[in-house]
Amino acid sequence: MSPFFQYEAVSRSGGVERGAVMATDLIEARAKLRRTGLASVLNLEPVDTLTKRSVSPMRLQETLTSLSILLKGGLPLLSALQA
Repeated sequence: MSPFFQYEAVSRSGGVERGAVMATDLIEARAKLRRTGLASVLNLEPVDTLTKRSVSPMRLQETLTSLSILLKGGLPLLSALQA
């Protein structure tokens, strides 16, 4: 099973949020979403990460260059990846 789950959920303020969460299974994914403050999960399904989409070589180079700059600037890896 894929480690990523795509979701559509209602926030406590009433807005609909869409995104992806990394989890080992549906139960963990739901728990992570609840901890982030989402009131109700409308849709949660695994994402096939192998066929999701391809990345152009140019985009990959830009992304890795940006990551390199952030890491050389002293940002921790997790923070750099999130940026």
